[in-house]
Order: sequence, then structure tokens, then C-alpha cells
Amino acid sequence: MGRKWHGSPDSCPEPRVGRPVPRIACKPAPTFIALVISLNMLGGAESAPRPKRPHVEIPPQLTPIATDPRFELTLGQPTVIMSGDGRQPYLFVSSQGTLFCQAQLSLPPFNSKPKQVYHTRIQSMLSRDGGVTWTPWSHAPNQDPVFIEGGMVERADGTILMLDTFIMPDAKKSGYGVGEIWKSKDDLRTVSGPHDAEFHLPHVAWSGSTNDFGRPHASARAHRSIVELPGGDLITSIYTRFPGDTAPSSYMPTMMKTRTIVARSRDGGATWAYLATVAVDAGVGTEGYGEPVLVRVSQGARAGRLLCYMRTGRDLFGAFSDDAGATWSRPLPVKIPGIDVYATAHWERRFADPKAPGYTPSDDMIGAAVDPEAIEMKDGTLVLGVGVRVPARKYNDDWRAPQNGNYLAFSTDGGDTWSHVVQFRAGAPTTHYMGVRELQPGLLYVVYDDSAWNMEGQTVGFQLAVKRSGVAPLRVSAHAALQRAFHEERNWLRVHAAEALIAAGEGAMVREVFLRELPVLEAGPSRIGAWRVLAGAALTPAERATCVAKIEQVFLTDGVPDRLQAIESLAKLGVVPSGAVLPRAKAMAAGPEIEQPFFWWALQHAGESGSLARLGELLRSREVAARSRAGYALRWLRPRDPALLKKLAVAVAAEPMDSTARPYLLSAALSLEADPARMAAWQREAEAMLATGPVSAQYELSQTLLGRFGARDAGRFGFLLDGREADTRIGGALLVLNALKQ
Repeated sequence: MGRKWHGSPDSCPEPRVGRPVPRIACKPAPTFIALVISLNMLGGAESAPRPKRPHVEIPPQLTPIATDPRFELTLGQPTVIMSGDGRQPYLFVSSQGTLFCQAQLSLPPFNSKPKQVYHTRIQSMLSRDGGVTWTPWSHAPNQDPVFIEGGMVERADGTILMLDTFIMPDAKKSGYGVGEIWKSKDDLRTVSGPHDAEFHLPHVAWSGSTNDFGRPHASARAHRSIVELPGGDLITSIYTRFPGDTAPSSYMPTMMKTRTIVARSRDGGATWAYLATVAVDAGVGTEGYGEPVLVRVSQGARAGRLLCYMRTGRDLFGAFSDDAGATWSRPLPVKIPGIDVYATAHWERRFADPKAPGYTPSDDMIGAAVDPEAIEMKDGTLVLGVGVRVPARKYNDDWRAPQNGNYLAFSTDGGDTWSHVVQFRAGAPTTHYMGVRELQPGLLYVVYDDSAWNMEGQTVGFQLAVKRSGVAPLRVSAHAALQRAFHEERNWLRVHAAEALIAAGEGAMVREVFLRELPVLEAGPSRIGAWRVLAGAALTPAERATCVAKIEQVFLTDGVPDRLQAIESLAKLGVVPSGAVLPRAKAMAAGPEIEQPFFWWALQHAGESGSLARLGELLRSREVAARSRAGYALRWLRPRDPALLKKLAVAVAAEPMDSTARPYLLSAALSLEADPARMAAWQREAEAMLATGPVSAQYELSQTLLGRFGARDAGRFGFLLDGREADTRIGGALLVLNALKQ
């Protein structure tokens, strides 16, 4: 059983840490003393060794490197998270806005685990007020915590997973490693762990290399990322070595160059298995491919794509996967405007005299991009954080070159280009590691350290407001709601999102994703919906016919649970029943009344006499479901027969206000304008039901009201985008996007 990690700003007795960064500070701030005392209370009696070089405080500021007029950034007041110490920070934010930050102290580790731990102590801090104040966290005194350099994620069900970076070889099972994972189900108020995480890594070479200090390093390193895929699988990024990966690092010959791989878990992180190599090349950089970060694009033309960015000791490299990590593109250098690690002429004069007789340019002067960070904002903007060291190894001797520092780049096209780039730390001491997360829509939180090695410093954070113009905010929110539903929901909810995206003009993307996932979709409970979506997005009549044939085959199969869904989908697609389908539909139209509307709907497409009349009779059925489905079918069929329209108007008048059938009858009456004298009253009722009705009513009436409102009215329905249920958000997004087109 794992230990429980307790603590929150309400229950932790330690004082809170967090203060604005002053403009000038040449000595450690008094807060440092309080923090060292609290750290000793939490984790042992060692006193922090005094750093050799004094702190140089230079507050962050935004320096535009490449400007995209669609972006407006506003820097918030910086706040100290850890004073006097705390390097190479990592950051996580929960869906409730809880910030969790870790950084490395100058104290030694406790070595409390029967496994490798980081060579310095790791300190954890937490904030529940947007980064204004921070509280030290520890799961137990004198114990090394989970080191979340391995990655941290909140799953769709709210469970937070924390993966330790070190994966150790399993002494009992060849080809396996053992990791460490911690879990929280209450927004980090309590955390259980450590739990063993088994890694099936049959190709990993566990020994034969050192770290960059020359010490033996017998572990694989999970790094930065855990991504939850739409089906619930988890993907994590790892850097390690396989047999044959024996190219030495140029600056540490005992350290072999690494490759980046991904592993997948299908059971919530308990077990993992090697999935694919993202990148390996003995000739790349000084370190190979390491320190990877993953981000999944959920919106736009690249929706569903996994992006991986990696450190090499020189350029930043990137690769992508369009099949959930199974295969990867050829890794290429990432082109970020204004960043060129080979432009040595800008900084080499700080370290040598290029005009001196016999001077020869050296590789020592080349810079390096380190430890990338990547997230997707809720509006679809990608944010890439990267530190740039110039030169790669000598920057610590003189950090004043303006190119040296921390950068943020922004992309609006799924990572194809980075159009807006700012530097928030320039010519100032830092280890160049940072964390970036979105606190709330349009508001980032950024953490970094403001000290180089062997220097007094602190971990600092600030809010960064990101305003993206050029696209109506409401349109962005509506589109994002559909994209999130499409990529995060399951089964029929995802089908609804897919059909809404097709209606919004994104059929090509939907088709590509569904075709790629078709083997899984066909084995699931919404296979009829998947075929219906693909039929609706088909590029050719033959492609559509293939999907229709699969639905027809289900309808003709006795005893299957989705037979009724099959005939409904055929009717929605406007398929004319023929062959064996026609007599079977006629026979089943005489069955239970609650099922009859779908068959008469389909038979109307075949011109079957009396189909509309029978639907009109079913409007008066004693079965609520039969009345609902009859109204629903009529909305889709859009008949113009005056006698039938009169029956529909009468049915609406007779239906109780609290009946579950009323939204469907009202929807049909509005769509068909069954009684012009009552249209205004019906529309008022429909709009009221959008706000107060059940989810089924909101989804149905959102579709009914399409085309009845223009762009000026779109804002009236923005509240639907915040609905608790996915169908509310899907229907609302479709209604908003349609209104904005008018």
C-alpha cells in the first residue's frame, strides 16, 4: 500500500511562500531564511550550503522576437515560489486551477527509496490562488518525493497521475523496468503512493553509460509528458538507449547519446509497454535525442496529431505522429524565428577574441536549445517554451549575451509554424528550464529559475495573459467545444460531435480520424454511428455505399442490439430501402409502436403509401417514446401536407409541458411551421427550454433553431458552451457557429 500525502493551504501548518519580485535585490531576501527553516522542518536538519556567487535579480520582461499582430501578451507581477534556492522547475495545473511546482534544491537527497533518486533534494510547492501564494508540500518527513520530471496528467475522470522520472531495471524480469507512480482523486489534497509501475521495455540497454557528471546511470528517464488519448490510453515520453546506441557525447565521452521513445498504458498507468521510437540518430547534436515533451493537438487541420519536441545539445528537434504514437515522422530541426544556436558571432567575443592572431572558431561557441515545454491552450493555440544557452556549455561563465535566456513561441496552425515569439528572460542568469500551463482560458502561468549554477537564486512564477484576435472569441469557443467533444468523448457523444463538425465544414478532418480509428470503432457500441459519420463525410458515392452496406447488414442481422439504430441511421442518411431491406422494414413496421416511427420514416423514402399518415397517427400514441420519435422523424422528413401539419400542431397543444416528448413535437412544429399563428409562442418556448430543459431537449432544439438567428444573436446562446453535459455543448456550439455564418 502506498503512503498518503496530505496537505493543502487550509491544513498545512507551514507558512505560505509567495511575494512580488522586487526591482533590485543584491542579497538573499529574508524569505529565504524562513523557507530554509520550513524545509528543515519538512525534510531533515541539514543546513543549505551558502552558494558561491550572490544573487543577481533581473525581473522578467517581454521582448518581442517575432511579431504576429493577432497576439497581445500582458505580463503579470512576478512572484517568488522558492526563495534562495530551487532550480530547473516543472509545473502542473489541475482542471480546478491548482498549481503544483517542483524544483531542485542545493541540499542532498534523503536517499529514502530503494531506487535511484535525483542527486539533489526535490522540493514541491502548491498554490490554489492562481500563483499568488505558495505552500511547501511533502508527503512525509525525510522522504524523497515522486520527481514529476517524469510527467503529470489529470485524466478525464479527474484522477491526477504523477510519474517519477527514473525507470529502473527489474532484477527479476528481463526486458522490464520498474517505475513509480502516485495518484490523487481530490485535486492533490491527498496523494497515494508510491505505486509500482511496470514498464515492458525489451530493447533498453540499462547499463553502459553515465550521466553528464560522469556517474553511472542505470535507468531510463520518463520525461515531461503523460498524454491521455481519446480512448483512455496513456502515452508517455522516455529517453534512453538501445543496444548499439554507443555514440559518445562530445563533451562527456562516458555518456552515450540517447534516443526518444514512447510507451503506452492501457490500465491507467499500472503497466506500460514500448510503443515506438520517436527519434534516434548517432550523428545528431551532442547528446542525441533527449528531454522530450509531448503535446496532442485537438483542434484545426492537425487535430489528433501528437507532437514531440526534443533536446539534442544543439538544435531543438520535432517529430509528429498521426496514428496515436504508433509511427513517427522523420525528426527535423524546429524553426523558431529569432533563435539560431549557430549564430556564434553574436556572443563569442564574450569568451574569446575573434580578432586575435591565430584565432580559430570552435564548436564550444555553438549554442543549445534545452528542455522544451509544450502545451495546447483551450482556444487551440500551441505554446512552446524553450531555453537557449549561448554557448551551450560556457554560458554559465558569462550569461549576459542577450540571446541567452527563455523563450515562448506561439502557433495557430498546429505547430506547422511559430508566428509569435517572445523572450521573457534575456542576458540574465538561469538554468533555462521552465514550466508553462494554462490557468484558465487565455491566462498562462509560467515558472522559471533566476540563477545559474553555483549561484544564489530562486524559483519565480508569473501570469501571462494571451489575447488572440482576428478570430471572434465566441467562434473560437464554439469550435473548441466541438473539437474537445470529438477528441475526448466516447461512443454516441463523439458521433454527435463528429456530425456537428461535418456540418461546420470540417468533414475532411473527421473522415481522416474515423478512417484511421475504424477497426476500433467498428468493434464498439457506436459502430452504426461511425459508419453513418463516414457516409456523411464520404468523398465518393462508392465510399458512401460501402458504409451504407455495413449499416444495412446490421439491420438484416437478427438478435443484434443495434438493429434499431441501423434503420434510424439509414433513414437519417436518406437511404431508399431496397433489396432485402425493404420487405424486412415493412414487416417490422407492424411491430411495437415505440419502434414503428423509424420504419415508417425509412419507408417514406421508398415512397411507401401511407407512411406519412402512419407517422401522423403515432403523434397520438399512448407511448411517449412513439410520440417523440414520430415528431423527430417528421422534422427530418419535412412534409408539407396541410392535414399532417394540422395534426402536428394539435399534438403540440395536447402534449403536457413536462413530457419528454414535448421538445421533439415542438421541434418538428417549429421546423415545419405547422401553424404560423403559433410560431412566435413556440419559438419563445423553445428558447426557454434551451436554458432550462433536459439535455435531450437542448440538443434537439439547438438543431431545430439553426438558421433562425443571425450573428448578432449568437452571443445569446454562448451559455450552452459551458453546459455540464457534452450534448448540450455540442448542440450549443453548432447553433452558435451556424448563427455566426448568417
